Amino acid sequence: MTDADLRKARQWAMDTIAEAEVEDRHLGYRHAACVILATVPAPPATLADELREAANDPTVCTRVSIEVRSLADRVEAVEKALNEAYADRDEAYRRIQTLLGERGEYLNEMISSERKQEKLEAEVERLTRERTVKESRTVASDLPDPADVPDGDVWQVEIRGRRTVAVRSCHYSDELVWIDAFSGTAWSDGDVTLIARLVPDTRRVIDRPEDLDKLPEGSVVLDEDGFPIYKMTRPFWRSYQEVPELNAAAVINTYGPVTVIHEPMVDSVRRS
Repeated sequence: MTDADLRKARQWAMDTIAEAEVEDRHLGYRHAACVILATVPAPPATLADELREAANDPTVCTRVSIEVRSLADRVEAVEKALNEAYADRDEAYRRIQTLLGERGEYLNEMISSERKQEKLEAEVERLTRERTVKESRTVASDLPDPADVPDGDVWQVEIRGRRTVAVRSCHYSDELVWIDAFSGTAWSDGDVTLIARLVPDTRRVIDRPEDLDKLPEGSVVLDEDGFPIYKMTRPFWRSYQEVPELNAAAVINTYGPVTVIHEPMVDSVRRS
């Protein structure tokens, strides 16, 4: 309790006892007032208290006593305003401490959130890198002449301004040795510009039609003999060796397990 609280408690007790002497006041109030005066210590005397005590001195003349009491009232008003200012200051200090504590909590949450965000971004970057090379791996090297490419290799190529995937196969012609996996059209070495060799990802072997159906349009897989099969419009696939379009089940039944070698979405991520 503050000195102001002690004064208020004792003043209430003294007022209650004084009123009980002139009117019939409930005995419970008087008893409580007596207990307060007996147990609550008197706060240190203020300057106003000392002035009033001096004014009550019988040796002081009446005029001076009146002036001293008036001065005591003014001093008391100043002391009250000062105590209220101190109380406001203490409340402001407590509020500042609370706000500083909340600020610290918010900063900790922000730092924690930033760290989580950094971890998520790092994980996304890692997964993106893995996805870039998971489905089909491009072998970066000095590009050979198309005529020097071994039979059976599959490449991303450009033919007359159009990018496609083609396999080099000398089984059917001595000149038209590049087979467009998308259209089945055969081209000569002079028609083809090599872009990148596609290497089958042996970790991605598909032997179930439902898994084959999940690949996007434009994907290319290799059969067990190394010949490419191209996904046209869902759910049809086409092998340059076969004219009819096949669904995923027919591809697996006809060619057996296939290996993913090209997936448009993955290649676009890599090029970006």
